[in-house]
Amino acid sequence: MISSEQQDLDPGWEENVQALALKVRRRPLFARELRLLQLVRFLSERWRTVSDLQTVSEEAPVTAWIIRRKSDVVLPQVEPENEPEVLEPVEEHDEAWIEPATMALQQLWHSAQAFYSRPVSLQSAHPYRPIKGATVWKLAWSWPRLHVPKSSIPERVVTAENDPLEVRMDQFMRRLRSYERPVPFELMVNAHQPSEVVTTFLAMVHLWHRQEVQVEQPGAFDPIWISLGG
Repeated sequence: MISSEQQDLDPGWEENVQALALKVRRRPLFARELRLLQLVRFLSERWRTVSDLQTVSEEAPVTAWIIRRKSDVVLPQVEPENEPEVLEPVEEHDEAWIEPATMALQQLWHSAQAFYSRPVSLQSAHPYRPIKGATVWKLAWSWPRLHVPKSSIPERVVTAENDPLEVRMDQFMRRLRSYERPVPFELMVNAHQPSEVVTTFLAMVHLWHRQEVQVEQPGAFDPIWISLGG
């Protein structure tokens, strides 16, 4: 905050930090009269009270510039700028306020970037135009890379069975009647291939359910004997 002897020069500066920066820009030595710690405290209170954080976020860099301007005035410079006023010696306690005030402003500025996001501009270069009635599945189906034409899908042609079950059952009964006695299951198989064994066994089971044949197996893993039903 400004000292008591300088408050009359700029009444109501708390409401306009930009005006205070303009005065410091016009009169660089005016920054020597600023109490930087009170200025930082004032700005930190505005972070808690002002609802429009965008306005306060614009004041933070301006206040940081004021502190930087005062540091240029109170600290010795290797290449001093051509100022219209002559630099005067300063007190030691003024130099002690510069670093804490700058660190406090940097913390406020980082907190503003972390917790405040500016609103998105409504005048976008590529506005989003939603499609009426569009869903994820409709958009995926209409996308040419995802939609596969049905004509490109190969069709699987299933050939008809050359030896259906009824034909195999008739062959099984004719062969069984030719023996006129119980025969083992191995004699009823045309060829010892897995497909032939399975189809012959399936025909035997169906005939057994119809009670046209009798199936006997004395023990586990013993030969299966087949005879005509009663």
